[in-house]
Amino acid sequence: MRKMERDIRAIKREIEAQTAIGGDTSELRGKLRRQNKEYFQFGKDAKLKPRENRLRVKYGSSNLGKSVTKSAVQDKNIDLGSVKGVQLANRVERTNIDIGDINKIKNAISTIGEEYFIKLDVLEIGDYVDEKHISAPLFHRVTDDEGPLTHKIVINNACQFWHSKDIQQKIFDNDMFAGKSVEEFTIHEIGHLLTYQGCKSMVEVEALSKKLKPLYTNGVSRYSWLTRDGAETIAEAFVKIQKGKKVNDDALELLNKYVEVWKK
Repeated sequence: MRKMERDIRAIKREIEAQTAIGGDTSELRGKLRRQNKEYFQFGKDAKLKPRENRLRVKYGSSNLGKSVTKSAVQDKNIDLGSVKGVQLANRVERTNIDIGDINKIKNAISTIGEEYFIKLDVLEIGDYVDEKHISAPLFHRVTDDEGPLTHKIVINNACQFWHSKDIQQKIFDNDMFAGKSVEEFTIHEIGHLLTYQGCKSMVEVEALSKKLKPLYTNGVSRYSWLTRDGAETIAEAFVKIQKGKKVNDDALELLNKYVEVWKK
């Protein structure tokens, strides 16, 4: 299994290198999908638990924007307003993320934490170049890699979103997402966190994901509709509600069932 993990990491490094020089990565990405599928199937057949942390690679492309050294974002335990004891975990030596954006993320968590009970364990800065996450500037992640179920909000240093304010603004100006700022993108991920934080095991997390997926509804955002995933409907609807906007009855019903139960 370790060899399969090494092979996956090697392909990811090849994809990163080709991306950096503007090369075609379609064939490599196809190979990565096959290797990932074989890896997880092997683990299932052999009754071995896959270790996703062993599939990560360190992101090393040239910095395109203002960067922050690790010394400026130290690993430590932090209190974000009423959200206490969050571990700030910096997994990179050099980040492309402006310290001001990191503070916006912290402030968004703190603000929502004044209104909702938030069980956030880790705010992580990491490099995720796998196909699922490379385009995600932020994402909610649940793991049991270290024993107890852990809820993380990951700031993905590898995503181009953080490399340029111009890139950010183009995304905000697009009508794809309910969120139009770093803070509102963070609120989207908090919506995911609130949805799943009542789960006590990965089995429950996976069961809830399966249950929510077909419950998507139209009229919340283009993103939530295109993903065809009820969990994304909830997260996007949460952003709109926090902005003082209305959502349709189906989305509101989902919010009330999975998010508003955590309101103080």
